[in-house]
Amino acid sequence: MGGTTVIIRDIKHLSSVWRNTSALSYDPFTSRMLMAFGITPHHVRNLYKPEPARLLPDEQTRERSLLSCANPKKLSYMHLQSQWFKTQLLPAQSAFRTFFGEELFEIEPEFTRIYQRWEDASWKIFYNFPHFLAPGLQADRKRVIAALAVYLDLPESKRKNTAWIFGAMNSELTNLGLPAHDRAGLIMMICWAINNNAHYIAFWMFAHILTNPTLKASIESEISACFPSPTSDQGCDMEKLSNACPHLNALWAEALRLYNFSTAVRKAVDDCSVGTKIIHKGDQVFGPVRNFHLAEGVFSSGAADFDYTRFLKNPKIRQAKEYFPFGGGHTLCPGRYFAEREVYLLVAMSLRRFKMEVTTADGDVVESPKVPDIRMDLPSLAAAAPAGDLFVTVSS
Repeated sequence: MGGTTVIIRDIKHLSSVWRNTSALSYDPFTSRMLMAFGITPHHVRNLYKPEPARLLPDEQTRERSLLSCANPKKLSYMHLQSQWFKTQLLPAQSAFRTFFGEELFEIEPEFTRIYQRWEDASWKIFYNFPHFLAPGLQADRKRVIAALAVYLDLPESKRKNTAWIFGAMNSELTNLGLPAHDRAGLIMMICWAINNNAHYIAFWMFAHILTNPTLKASIESEISACFPSPTSDQGCDMEKLSNACPHLNALWAEALRLYNFSTAVRKAVDDCSVGTKIIHKGDQVFGPVRNFHLAEGVFSSGAADFDYTRFLKNPKIRQAKEYFPFGGGHTLCPGRYFAEREVYLLVAMSLRRFKMEVTTADGDVVESPKVPDIRMDLPSLAAAAPAGDLFVTVSS
């Protein structure tokens, strides 16, 4: 292992880390993740080469490939792919069925269940767990990627419901010579990045809504104004839902502040400095997000406690340098608006259509229910997991 890890504790230094894209790179981490998803080292190296059109087999392929005709800066495939997500990952309903249609589930009916089991243990990838210490993780990864590989090899006529972004990725990766298994691994990594945060943040939001009657009433009132009639559960005005629901917005912001356990990571590919600290080539630089999100000088006393009203009382703290739930610099999450609207709509439709109560596992109503604690003993790459269950009875 060896090497030096530098922990960033000053927000000014983290800003300089984000700005220094030449000496401090995110690519070594993503390339390591690609190999963890089973992509061969040869193809991983090709994905980071500039002017990827040079790798295409013939002139005819180059003429129709996005790697050539839509790549004026001659970016590597991985960096060009990031541009696609910034322009194509627009707010919409998010699910594997939305991305790939029913055809994927005809190949593997248990796809979602296997994927979720894998995702719950995926933190082990970041910590380089050897295969023999994570056999279930590896078995689930292989099964999910195998199903996705079969899907990607189907003729386009048999997978008409593939989202544009994944269709483009599959086509260009095929042009670069990646076999179906490697294409599936890369696409799976992207799906992981999209899905890994939203459902946990949604859990924490529902947990606070269902245990706080005052908050629940405020959010239900705001949501009601976003529908065309008092009884309608269709036709939600997404613009109004995103911009005219202050309690929902404050809840989202506070959930991202308190439950985000992600870390800004870079690896030095050249010697440089951050503040007065010399960073040597090969050093790793970590900036834990939550450390900054607990700054009492920014978020007031009680920053370690959940209090959505802090964003109602002072909406400007969302612009504070210390608040960056979606990262920063050129790795600022391109799906941040996608995730926001996805979760907002889930909350709105759920509260609109169903009666939801915190109960025991047997269905008995719980008086004065409590939000579960954070599970502090489990490493997290994104949003934190709860330490216990919150049983909810849902009825129409």
